[in-house]
Amino acid sequence: MVLLLSAVQFFSDRINIERSTLKGHISSFAAAIAITYLLFNFLPEAYKKSEGLVLFFPLILGFALIHLLEKFFYKKYSSRFSLKKAKTYHDELHAVVLFIYHFVIGAVLIGILETNLVSGLLFMPPLLMFTTIGNWSLHHAYLQQIPHRRLLLASSTVFGALFAKSAAFSPLIGNLMVNFTAGILLFVVVRESIPQPKEGNPFLFVLGIALYGAMLFFLHQMPY
Repeated sequence: MVLLLSAVQFFSDRINIERSTLKGHISSFAAAIAITYLLFNFLPEAYKKSEGLVLFFPLILGFALIHLLEKFFYKKYSSRFSLKKAKTYHDELHAVVLFIYHFVIGAVLIGILETNLVSGLLFMPPLLMFTTIGNWSLHHAYLQQIPHRRLLLASSTVFGALFAKSAAFSPLIGNLMVNFTAGILLFVVVRESIPQPKEGNPFLFVLGIALYGAMLFFLHQMPY
């Protein structure tokens, strides 16, 4: 699963739907899956396994970090393609944020798969969505044309998984990573994934919630 996620990340520029006529429909259905998993499964697990500062500090930190980056840096240099000669460090920061995000995702995914295979498999569709059609894919990274950096970014998920299997990894670190990821995903889903009022397809959004919600419910009723 980790290798699949890394491979999809590496080739994400070939799955770019931004110019597709079906962008609104795909985004609506994908956003429904993401928000259903986040609210029905991921956040409840985070609340179940930790409390106090261990829960709320990384959760708020993950949410606030992305918001602040967008406000104070990404928005300021949103026209980076027209500023190729300017040394803004926008490229480097974007690469670092992408690496950290996918590194944490790799560690979290391994933990979920080892704890509950079904839950881990259900986590894959939202992750694949963020890796391909969201701002966390390599086709949004300005460094995508530099081969070794592109490979490094795509490998960050694998590095995170290897870290999760190392002796330095502990349950506390695992909980902090899960809660940090929950904060990031919460911001990404609410702010970036759900189509704007004049975009998307509300029927597909409701259909996605109904289908994925029903699947989550029935799988949770099954004995393991």
